[in-house]
Amino acid sequence: MADNIRNNLQNVTIGGNYVDGNQTVHHHQRGPAATAVEANAAATPKEATVFLSYRRANSDEADSIDRRLSDAGLIVKRDIRDISPWQSIRAFMQSIRDQDVAVLLVSDAYLKSHACMYEIMEIMKEKNYQARILPVVIEHDVYNKAKQIEYIAHWQHKAEQYKTDMLAIEPENQVGMPEELRQMKHIAANIGEFLQTVADMNNPDISDAGDAIIATLKQRNLLPQ
Repeated sequence: MADNIRNNLQNVTIGGNYVDGNQTVHHHQRGPAATAVEANAAATPKEATVFLSYRRANSDEADSIDRRLSDAGLIVKRDIRDISPWQSIRAFMQSIRDQDVAVLLVSDAYLKSHACMYEIMEIMKEKNYQARILPVVIEHDVYNKAKQIEYIAHWQHKAEQYKTDMLAIEPENQVGMPEELRQMKHIAANIGEFLQTVADMNNPDISDAGDAIIATLKQRNLLPQ
């Protein structure tokens, strides 16, 4: 029950929005029952959502992980079922930032895909994004420093070639092209950091990835024990 406290102070601000005196202020005290409810709510795992980012060339691996996570009660966001007809593909890719975690099936084809790298650049906008990604490395060449340099060079070359191709188009006709070029340059500038982040993680083998993801989400209280 609320306690009624008479305030006789003049021109005093209370709670940031009350000024002047001779008003009755109600202060509500939270009892043990309310505290217990809040504690139980904090201890109850939320329904976690997982964004599955992959290249179509790795659909078999994606299908396997998708089934394992879905069977465990996780909500898996995936392009083949979560992009409705005529829905924006870019809006779906940007939604990677809205999910609890992003499972990334990292392969050579993945790292050379503009769409996949767009999703990576989106999640990297998040503070401490490293805690939000769970890479599943399909091809271990990505751990090789020389190979990492090749991927940076690949995106630099794509950006340079695109810029050259744009010269054949009149500026007034370059609708969307400058933004596309900016994205390629952004990928070239940041893919090195992403690869270093992935290489620094103790990534499970692809055959154990589903179980490892579930175990990690249990530890984070995102899945029932």
